[in-house]
This record gives sequence, structure tokens and C-alpha cells, in this order.
Amino acid sequence: MLKFIFGRPASGKTYNVLQNIKRLSEDGKTALLIVPEQFSFESERAVLKELGDKAALGTGVTTFTRLCDDVGRQVGGIAGITLSGADKVIFMNRALSSLEGELRLWSKYCRSVYFAKTILDTIGEFKINAVTPEDLRKAADTAASDTLRFKLTDTALIYETFDALVGEQFVDPADNLTKLYEKLGEYRYFSGKTVFFDSFKGFTGQQMKIIERVMSQADDIVFSFTNDPSLDKEYNVYTNVRKLIERIRRSAEKYNIKEDMPLVLGAGTYISEDIKALERMMAGAEYTSPETCGDITVCAGATMFDEAEYTARKIRQLVREKGYRYRDFVIIARDAQQYEEGIRSACEQNGIPCFSDKREPLSAFPGAAAVTAALEAAVNLSSENILSFHKTGLGTLGFEELSKLENYVYLWNINGELWQKEWDMDPKGFIYSEKENSINQDELDTLNALRRNAVKPLLSFRENCRGTAADMAAAAVTLLEDCGAAEKLGALSERFKNENEQFRSDILKQSYDKFMHILDSLARCFGSRNITKREFAQALELAVSLDSVGVIPRMLDEVTFGSADRIRPSRPRVAFIIGANQGVFPKEQFSDGIFALRERREIIEAGIDIPDNQISSVIDENYLVYCNLCCPSDKLFITYSASGLSGEEKAPSAFVEEIIQNLHCKRISEPSRCLTADNLPETAEAAYSEYCRRFNQDAAGALTLRNVLEKRSEYTGKLIDNFTYKSDNDSISPETAEKLFGSKIM
Repeated sequence: MLKFIFGRPASGKTYNVLQNIKRLSEDGKTALLIVPEQFSFESERAVLKELGDKAALGTGVTTFTRLCDDVGRQVGGIAGITLSGADKVIFMNRALSSLEGELRLWSKYCRSVYFAKTILDTIGEFKINAVTPEDLRKAADTAASDTLRFKLTDTALIYETFDALVGEQFVDPADNLTKLYEKLGEYRYFSGKTVFFDSFKGFTGQQMKIIERVMSQADDIVFSFTNDPSLDKEYNVYTNVRKLIERIRRSAEKYNIKEDMPLVLGAGTYISEDIKALERMMAGAEYTSPETCGDITVCAGATMFDEAEYTARKIRQLVREKGYRYRDFVIIARDAQQYEEGIRSACEQNGIPCFSDKREPLSAFPGAAAVTAALEAAVNLSSENILSFHKTGLGTLGFEELSKLENYVYLWNINGELWQKEWDMDPKGFIYSEKENSINQDELDTLNALRRNAVKPLLSFRENCRGTAADMAAAAVTLLEDCGAAEKLGALSERFKNENEQFRSDILKQSYDKFMHILDSLARCFGSRNITKREFAQALELAVSLDSVGVIPRMLDEVTFGSADRIRPSRPRVAFIIGANQGVFPKEQFSDGIFALRERREIIEAGIDIPDNQISSVIDENYLVYCNLCCPSDKLFITYSASGLSGEEKAPSAFVEEIIQNLHCKRISEPSRCLTADNLPETAEAAYSEYCRRFNQDAAGALTLRNVLEKRSEYTGKLIDNFTYKSDNDSISPETAEKLFGSKIM
């Protein structure tokens, strides 16, 4: 039996699913809940809370990825080395190199690592939508233009060659669901189970094939979707969901599965009537505008950093005045990376614990940076590459030694092979003095000793870095061992711990382990053939750029910050939607792949089931806006930037103006001209920052802050008496300069 559960946000869809699972558990029946990858933790916690310990043990909560592992462990077929994103690019590069003379359109790009990544993304899209090379060739036969025909045939050939290279020894994660579909043809994993799908807004072609296997085996199958059948306009936020529902019904018909009457839940449960009206407005339903809208606020920040400051200050204020916990708040941006620095800084300044799902790129860590610089030095022994290696902190020079060496190198413009010759130039440079007309030989000897110490490990690495990728990876490990990298990283990790930077300490340890794994991967992917240093350097640079390091939340009570398409807030009480600017949220859609929008439409018309990347993507973005705006129960804050960091004007998104116009919510500006009770700083650090900003703009506000700060000993000497400054002399005396900057400037 097929059953649908429909409801708008906060209507109780997940709760209803859990109650159904609970009843099945009480009757001794088996239930399986399948959710998106990023929702698994919240779903497991919800099952445990609703069902209790004993019943939860008998209820499976899984994802499509876990299904591949579970079935693979029972029937086999999962042995092999799983390819990372970087491994796949290397294999694709090898595939392209082998096809250089056979491709009709792209032969000139066969040596480009970046083209390899682009075509890999395209083939990855075909794989997740269950499109085979043969499907592409059939579509090419009906193509209207030679260009599209050649694109499709070239892509099919590259697709096949890549899969042949990967072979049986390696596992491409993009093929896992296809292999699962084949295994489920004989292994009835879902027999005797009622299977629930919750929190999905769409399925790929591969996932739909798995759903068909579920239909053919399970006792019942239940889907819950955010949808209101009564709002049946051709285009609204539910359009893509309705198309998905019809697709599921067509699949059910293939297996003669009857459909039960859909369960349509009522309106969402909101504490705030304002947010309830907002949800109905965004869904296209009838709504009543509130007379006064106190639970929705729009803030126009001067820049994104002002948005962040307003957000952090407001959170602290609500916690202090209204009794909220930090875990009651969620901060959502369309692209969290753009706001990462601003939110992190504002939260630290306001004393707010905040967890971000940001992952740090591996290329930013010392181990990866050191070997990358060493490889560049092996190809080109330039001063920049040599100094970059030692600046990672894993080289053989200390900070003072490196500074002294760098000053001399740039003074005499030393480069290349000069690093391997004795230096005899005066450390003082081109000067002549009757009192000092001789070179300080002791200083010169010290510099030459530093030079030898600086180039010795790099020259040894250059000599050893040849042959296969495995040989070069071994040379990289030897370089790090000779420089004592493990001990230096350990000391740095301990320093972070002592400074209460456990987050940095954890990711530092992870980064070294991941980098060693990448070196192993490169050795496996290139195999036994000899490669050049440049090839290895490019592959390593790409590999570390594609990998990243992250950590799990460290505290129970902290604000959650993340991207709109990744975050799954657990029914927050208060939400901050930041970066609500035109073209940012909703995100503007571009066609940046191998196939243009017109070509994609023609491919779809030829029977290839892929997204059109135009209308459906726009609807998905609007759906994302709708779900995130309607996630809080109590209060909603929407912020946008009036200008960019370079001064260009920016406009708010259309939905911002629509909310202000129809719901009559207030709009405020940040920063405000005057200091008021509503925008008072929440911490001493924030107060000092605000004091400095208002010093020449708002004398009264600055004076108010000064009167508070002067009572704190840590700000003694940091506060200025006069609120206007004017000087007829722009220069400073040598004595003042020495006091400000010291007598020795590196």
C-alpha cells in the first residue's frame, strides 16, 4: 500500500510518521525510516525521544548511503578502495589523456586538470540520475546540431573510459546506488517492513530506482512531503513536490500498488500569529495581515558585518531579557561561507557560543601547505617558494631566523641558483660610510649558515622527488620527518589546547591524517607509471583543494549557523535569515556546465531524465526561502546589506519588500545614528568596539560608552579624553615612532 502524508511547515508531518512507527512497533511489526543524509542525527534523536529506548532499538533510521553499506555487508560487493573527489579527478585526467586523439570537440582540453573536474561533475550528474553512456549515444542520434551530437558522443566515450579505469579495484561513490539497485533485484532487504520516507523535497534518478525496489518488496510505503493539495496553482513553492508525487504514483502503478487516501494535515503550529500569516502568504494561501507585526523584524545593515553584529547583539539581548537558551536560535545564510568571518567575529565579541557547519579547506593547514611549497621549490628554486615552505612553521628556521634571512634576500634580490652559492654582499646594502666601510663578516657568516639550513631539506627533496607518484609521496613524507613536522604540529596542537582553542587543536590533528591519506591516494591512482614533478604538484594541489576538515558540535547549548540548503534546524524558536539580497537569497541561477540551458532542454526532450536547471531550480530556490522563513515558532529576523564591501549598492530580495508591505513589519537600520536602549552593546568588548566607531560620529554616544568603560581596569589608557582631533603636523617624532613600533622592525 502506498500512502502520502501532506502538510505545510510545522504541521506535524514528522510527528505523524513517528506515531505510525510507534504503533507498528507496539504491534510487533518492523519499520524503517529513510531520511536525507544531513537529517539523520535529528531523526535518530526524535525516534529515541518518541519511541523510548526499547522500541527505538527495533526501528531502523537510515539514509540512502547507509543502505548501500547495510546491504553490502549482508550480500557482499562493497570491497574495494573508495575514491575521494581528488582521486576521481586524477582518474578522469588519465582517462582524458588516453582519449586525446579520439574526442571530436575536447581534444585540446585533455591535459587540463580543471576540465577534468568539469566533465567529472557532468558525468556525476548523469550517474545520480541513472543515465548510462548508451542513453547518451541514443540522445546523440536525435540531436539537432553537430555540436550537441559531438558533446554527447564525447561525453559517452569519456564516461565509459573513466569507468573502465576505475574498474573492480576502486569504488566510485556515484555508482553505489546503481550497484545497490542491482543487488536488491535478488536480495529482498525490505520484505516484511513498512518503509517511511521523511523530510525529502526531491529524489534523483538513482534514488527513484531504489524506491521502485522498495515498492516491489515492502509491505507498505509511506512518504511525507511539505505540500498543500488545496493550493494547486501551476507555479508555486510546491510545484516541484507535486511533480515528484506524480512520478512516485506512476512508479507505483508499474507494480500494481494501490494508494491509500492521503493524510492532509492542518495548518502549522506557531506561537507567533505573525509567522503563521507569513507562512500562508509565502505559500500563496489566503491570510489576514496582523494589525501590528511584532514578531518579524527586517534589518538593513550597511554591510554584511553590520548584519552579523546586529544578529549577535540581538541574540544576546533576547537571552538576557527573555530567558531564551542559545540552542533556541538558528542563523541561516544562503551561502554561509560569505558570512563565516562576520558571524564568528560578532559572536566572539558578544560572548555567544556558536557552531558552524563550515569545513576548513585542507590546503590551509601546515602539512599540505609545506609539501605544496616544497614541490614548487623542486620545480622552481625561487625565493618565494623557499620562504613559503619555512613560513608554514614546519621548516628548519625559526621566526627570527626567517625574518633576518628574508630581509637580506629582498635587499639583494636573491633568487634561483644564488641560493646554492656563498653570499658575500653587505648585509647593510649599498651604503658608504667613512666610519663603516667594511662588511660585518660575522653577520654574513650567520646569513650563509641560515641559507644552507633553509635549502638543505629542499635540495634533498628535489633529488628524491622523482619516479612514480609513490616515490614522490615517500619523498614528501621523508621531508616532513627530517624537518620534525610531527613534533612541531604536536606542540602547536598543545598550544591551542592551552589557549582554550580545542576546535583548532582537533582540526589540526585531522588535517595531518587526511594529508597522509591523500598521499596514499595519489600513489594508488597514478599506479606504477613515472610522472613529472609538475604533474604530481598539480594533482596534489587539486587534491588538497577538494578536501576539507570539520568537527562536530562541542556544546549542548549553542547557536547553530549554516547554509540554507544544508542546515536542518530542530524546530528553533528564533531564526535569523541573513544575506536576504537580490540574487543572493534566492540564489541567482547560472548555467556553468558542459551543456547550455538550450542543450539541456533538447537532451530532456530526447528522453534523458535530468533537471532542466532553469524553471525547476528557480522553484527549488523559492521553496528553500519558504521553508527557512517558516522554520521558527516565536520570532523571525531578516537582514540584508545596503551595500557591498567595496561600496556598491545592493537591493533587498523581492520577498523582503513583500513581507514589509503585506505584513507591516518594522524595518530598522544597522548601525543606527544614535545610541539608544535598543542597540546598546551587550559586552565590554562590544562596547569598546562601538566606542571607537562612534568616536568622531556620535559624541554623545561615545561619551556614554566611555563613562562605562573607564570603570573597567582593562581599558585604562585606551580611552581618549577629547572627541575631536585635529593636527597641523602629520608627521611624528623619532621618539614617538620608537614608542609605537619599537626600535627593531622586521
